[in-house]
Amino acid sequence: MATAGGITGYAGLASSAIGTGFKAYGAYLSAQGEKQNFEYQAKLLEIEQRQGEQRAYERQEIGSEQQFKLKVQTKQQLGSQRARIAAHGGRLEGSHLAVLRDTKWVSDLDLQTLTRNTDREVFAIRERARSKGASAVMQRLKGAQIRPGQRAVTSLIADAPKLAQQWYKLNPYVPERTDFSGFDPYDI
Repeated sequence: MATAGGITGYAGLASSAIGTGFKAYGAYLSAQGEKQNFEYQAKLLEIEQRQGEQRAYERQEIGSEQQFKLKVQTKQQLGSQRARIAAHGGRLEGSHLAVLRDTKWVSDLDLQTLTRNTDREVFAIRERARSKGASAVMQRLKGAQIRPGQRAVTSLIADAPKLAQQWYKLNPYVPERTDFSGFDPYDI
């Protein structure tokens, strides 16, 4: 016949067991949420990577247009200089030729500067995009290392000694053994 203290004790044990189960389930859900968060972060980083690659492409196109415009402007400037020289009766020699050469030389320097700046900007944009891609891989790896089931089992194992201790206090037929120094599992 069960006593009031025994019923209360078993109710407490059942409550502890249910709490341990919920705690394990909570650990599972928490780990699952972390895993999903890492996947979400990876997807966002991949989107940013694609946007960066698109920006690099667009910047390259803008740079090419700027280079083309500079070449056209240079040809127009050289043409107008030739026309002015010819209109004043000059010949393309001496100082007149030097002016044309200087104009072409400065234009070539401007074109080189524009090309280098475009290349640097495109490189920087692409490197940022690659960095986003690498970060996405890292986020996925972090998520892959999370094991929700393992976290739940770890939570159960952590609380098992408390439940066992409560069980041993309630069960009069199982002697509580605290000293396992001379325990031989084959000597049963």
